[in-house]
Amino acid sequence: MNYLSSFRKRHCIDKSTNLSEIKSVVECVVEANEIGHEYLSDLSPKDDAQNFTIYTHINLIGRIFEQVEGMLSCIATRNHASAEALARVVVEGSTNLMYFSFCGNEKSIISFMAMWVSEHKRKLAEWKDYITDKDANGTVVAMINKRLEAVNLYEEFVEHGLDKFSVEKNEFPKLWPKSIFRRFQALGQESSYYTNYHRLSGSSHITAEDTILWLMSIGMGDEDKCKIGQETLSYSIMMTRISSMSFIDGVAFSCIHHGLEGGEQLNRLLKLKGIIEKTTHEIAEAAGVPKI
Repeated sequence: MNYLSSFRKRHCIDKSTNLSEIKSVVECVVEANEIGHEYLSDLSPKDDAQNFTIYTHINLIGRIFEQVEGMLSCIATRNHASAEALARVVVEGSTNLMYFSFCGNEKSIISFMAMWVSEHKRKLAEWKDYITDKDANGTVVAMINKRLEAVNLYEEFVEHGLDKFSVEKNEFPKLWPKSIFRRFQALGQESSYYTNYHRLSGSSHITAEDTILWLMSIGMGDEDKCKIGQETLSYSIMMTRISSMSFIDGVAFSCIHHGLEGGEQLNRLLKLKGIIEKTTHEIAEAAGVPKI
């Protein structure tokens, strides 16, 4: 299959646009997504817990893959800062999937859902209290109540899951660490948190670093400004490749969790990750990574 051609069509990218910077990565992540989806979809769950886990993993892989493709389309269309913001989403989503696969089970997943429902209802209640004495109170309260109706349906679903899988609310923090760092830590990937996830916060949170660098560059010559710009673009490309590898890791972890042991599919996932890793090393120097 011509993955690159399909990618162009899905993201309405003109045929004249040069996709050489993302070609290998697109081909690898699309194939990895197919491998994961096909493997999980072909499984025959032995019980309700495994059925619930399989379907959740299928959904999460699909959602993360959407972000991966969005990230790569940003590189293709020269929206590098946006690509970095999406790369952070990809790393977090992939880490969550790896946590569910390596450290968790159906209880972790239902705790993850229950904690979201609880927090969302708390925020809606806060909003309702805040708006009580404000203008247009009636309209806003009606909107909040409508949203609460939907969230209450989610809560019913989740409460059924908590009962089905015998999960108590006091177990939530152990089953699903609220801190993303704790999830990295549980996977033994603290270095990935600092070098990948945390480093990608600049575009996501509009931190001061890029503004500082821009102000510092005002008095520089054109050659130095050009060098900084090229390094910045290369850095964004490099980080999207690193994030794409984390997606493939997430797919592999999920498949292994559901019984994949060696064989052609797992070897292929490892090979796809290796292809992206090679392209990452090739651009590292241009991205400002110091030689060791």
